[in-house]
Amino acid sequence: MIPSAPGLLLSLLLLPNIQNVAADPIHIPLSHRARTRIDPVAEAHRLKLKYGIISANASNVLGARRPGKRASSSGIPIINSQGDTSFLGTVNIGTPRQRGHRYDAEQRNIVDDDVALRPGGHRALLAMLGNYARVTVSPSVPRLGSSCFPLAPWTPQSFNVVLDTGSADLWVADTDCRNCPRSQTVFDPSKSSTFSESTASRGVTIQYGQGAVAGSVASDTVSMGDFTVQKQTFLAVDQVSSDLTEGSVQGIMGLAFGSISSTSATPFWENLANGGELSVPEMGFWLQRANPLSTDEEGPGGVFTLGGTNSSLFTGDIEFLDMPSNIRPSFWLLNTASITLNGQNFAVPRTEALAAIDTGTTLIGGPTDVVTAFWKTVGGKPSENNPGFFEYPCSTSLSVTMSFGGKAWPINPRDMIFGRLSSTSPLCLGSVFDVTGGTNIEAGSGAPNWIVGATFLKNVYSVFRASPASIGFGELSNAAGGSSGAPDSSNSGSNSNDNSGTTGQGGTRSGAVPLTMSKLAMPVSIMGMIAALFL
Repeated sequence: MIPSAPGLLLSLLLLPNIQNVAADPIHIPLSHRARTRIDPVAEAHRLKLKYGIISANASNVLGARRPGKRASSSGIPIINSQGDTSFLGTVNIGTPRQRGHRYDAEQRNIVDDDVALRPGGHRALLAMLGNYARVTVSPSVPRLGSSCFPLAPWTPQSFNVVLDTGSADLWVADTDCRNCPRSQTVFDPSKSSTFSESTASRGVTIQYGQGAVAGSVASDTVSMGDFTVQKQTFLAVDQVSSDLTEGSVQGIMGLAFGSISSTSATPFWENLANGGELSVPEMGFWLQRANPLSTDEEGPGGVFTLGGTNSSLFTGDIEFLDMPSNIRPSFWLLNTASITLNGQNFAVPRTEALAAIDTGTTLIGGPTDVVTAFWKTVGGKPSENNPGFFEYPCSTSLSVTMSFGGKAWPINPRDMIFGRLSSTSPLCLGSVFDVTGGTNIEAGSGAPNWIVGATFLKNVYSVFRASPASIGFGELSNAAGGSSGAPDSSNSGSNSNDNSGTTGQGGTRSGAVPLTMSKLAMPVSIMGMIAALFL
């Protein structure tokens, strides 16, 4: 039996206020897409642009394309797209309008009517009545009446976005997108009752290594898992370079700090943390390696945990290392201590130690001198056709570890192979490339000399903690496939004092969001802007 309107309104008023209660973390499962051949030159180019290592003028203009290539608890899966290239999660944007029917007294017929599902009032009552509602003949104010008409089902607008700790903006394409593929899922502002566009912020561009996106700064309700932010700022994109929306990629969710946001927005995760809605201000990642034998377009990509960690995915303690204290939080940064290859240690000079830990990046980029010495150990030579990369015999045994001042974490040899030069070639390209060649990164400029992506992160459970600003790594549990060997606590390298490390269990309950991987170019950070981040 449906209660009367006054009775239903009274019951709504008596509902407890739970808005200010901190939610338990959420765990988000990830998935992946079948691996496609990636242009290593384009990959290196976009990373140099992303971190301000080269000028944005070196990037393609909007619309340009590099030939043939581009880049309580609740569980949410991650998607692994294009074989460990990117990892995506699903976000919902907007407050859906319910399409129903009403009788138009003047026209004497039944017409469609959009009813906004706003919290409170008659519109909320209509939403709560389910698929059928008694509506009035009045064309202006919906009220309970005598005629029963079907309503369209409630459907949120959902998007697969790259989860990227190397950028800070959220964007999705909208219905005004002029050059989006027909298959592209786009955001329709007219279907959201809470959408607001900033008319003063139109024509905003976010530059990427392989192009750009442009659009208008807007705000709307954004949710991921069990978490929701009202009036979250994002870029509603109406122009996008063709390579940025390949496959199931429908946007980017930046998870770095708001100081590097191109839209001057506070990122989704920071809004949650600032509002006290997270159990702890942490984000945990298990990036699941793609099955090399699978031909599926996408597959499981691990779990993203927002508001804590997932203790079932790691064993032992999380080793936290503090971010450099002389730089305002921007990217997620650590100082690299050393990298080893087949037992030989390559200490990293302090002036070349700064590293960005980036879930939106596939490879590991490092300074020229260290990377050259690293590959020389196994007879690696610079690739003529792929500047910055090194070729080595595919049959070579590679035992690699990386340290950021604490434990030395092993990397699976499989992850060290970026790709075979051709199906018949005995040579492979390595996954560690020279990111600083041909550039002049000044010590203390704030631009990282290292960019550490999925090649390393697939081998650890990683945690990004806002307060105190730090990054933690843990050994993967058997449930997460296990790590590539136990970390070595004795081989921490020469920069062991650069990051003050703390160890914590970090096994709190949390929530997970489903992710997807895709090949996507990431935003540019100009050198001067990064230098300004110093305190």
